[in-house]
Amino acid sequence: MCKRIITLLAILIGSIFLLVACNKDDSDSKKQEQQNSKPTEKVEKKASQEVSTGGTVIGAMAQAPRGMFNPLFYEEMYEKNIIDFIYESLVIQNEQLEYVPHLATKWKANKDQTALTFELAKNVKWHDGKPFTAHDVVFTYQLLADPKYTEAGGIRTTYVYSLLGYDHYQSGNDETFQGVTADDDYTVTFKFAESTINPLQIASFPIIPKHIFEDIPIEDIPTVPESLQPKHIVGTGPFSFESMQEGEVYTLTRFDDYWQGTPHLDTIEWKVIPKNVLGDLLKLGDIDFVSEPHGLPLEDIEKVKEKNMFTFIEQPSFHYYYLGFKHAFRSKNDVETPC
Repeated sequence: MCKRIITLLAILIGSIFLLVACNKDDSDSKKQEQQNSKPTEKVEKKASQEVSTGGTVIGAMAQAPRGMFNPLFYEEMYEKNIIDFIYESLVIQNEQLEYVPHLATKWKANKDQTALTFELAKNVKWHDGKPFTAHDVVFTYQLLADPKYTEAGGIRTTYVYSLLGYDHYQSGNDETFQGVTADDDYTVTFKFAESTINPLQIASFPIIPKHIFEDIPIEDIPTVPESLQPKHIVGTGPFSFESMQEGEVYTLTRFDDYWQGTPHLDTIEWKVIPKNVLGDLLKLGDIDFVSEPHGLPLEDIEKVKEKNMFTFIEQPSFHYYYLGFKHAFRSKNDVETPC
């Protein structure tokens, strides 16, 4: 009988296939261990109301993160595996892909849909004990809109280019960014250049702490310990980044003062494991879940399914592919040479 497991990973936008080992005989007791482990996921609840606390869950990924753990500058999903437990956003998506409150408790749009005002939760703390406020939200979006952001390696300007004043601020013509403003410590307004159909998606970027980064030039942010090193990285999420053996093991520990309640797990441990042994380690109980196992051989996945010992979480892909045909094309070699 393999270990009891908690499904820990959020359903990520994109093509994701999560394979989780579970205890078939004891599945009723596992359901809510996840509740505070990963606030962006809704896990199917079982009949039992018992909650187990403590312990470590071991996840596996087939490739090591490059080492950037700042939401503004990371590039790979393997880094996001860790980031998602550390940082949080104003709104998140539920299983139906609807945006629901998170760091923001509620919001209201103006009549022409060009402004969205959020009221923020007032009991949120950063991992270092400092309070989370609207000024952190404004600071995060100012960095995304900063003229030097892309030069520093940032690639997520889609979260700001539709906001009011982005072009002028990004070009250096304005000294202040009008797109996101703090009305008070716990109220923030997103202002758009014109009516937009996806304002909540724009407001869903993970927030970083102003008091940590405000004195660091944006071009230096990708190189400082606060973006790269365990114990230096500060978020509001249920787990903090405790340690890493680079390229091998990445350890997250619970944040006891987490605003939604102390997480039930003590530790989440990510291990980098070659794809060819992932299936065997799952069956042996040496690992508890696999992130993005679509790289596993199909025959291994089918064998795992036959055992009826695992939970498979699948999400339709949001990617699209384009195949085009160029008609009446002739290469240079096909062109007839005049006599």
